[in-house]
Amino acid sequence: MSTLQTNTIQTSSGGPVTLTKQSAAKHWITFNGTGTVSVTSSFNNTSLSDRGTGAYTYAFVNSMNDGNHSGAGNAKKNDATDDGNQHVQIGSSTSYTTVSTEQRIACRRNVGTGEAIDSPAIYAHTHGDLA
Repeated sequence: MSTLQTNTIQTSSGGPVTLTKQSAAKHWITFNGTGTVSVTSSFNNTSLSDRGTGAYTYAFVNSMNDGNHSGAGNAKKNDATDDGNQHVQIGSSTSYTTVSTEQRIACRRNVGTGEAIDSPAIYAHTHGDLA
């Protein structure tokens, strides 16, 4: 049996290798959504915008093929006294049309009124075809 060890795989022209026949996430991000929002770690992410309480937009370095990509996420509760975990709503509203270059998300309480809330740790990923 042979072992292949490498640090980088590139196309013959030096660009990124296209993932084929794989279900790997094409984007993921973890970030602090309180105060001045900041990215903790990410893949294929170029920017993060705070659009108000519990509302965020992140942009992809390499765009998706179209707006028909799938996103999911979750969020950590604010502190030990918070009354429940938060959930992340991909798309953030029924009026938002998904696009190939970015994803909007909203963080809301799981209990009570489900109001928008900032979270100290938000985790999201996107699956779909890259352009």
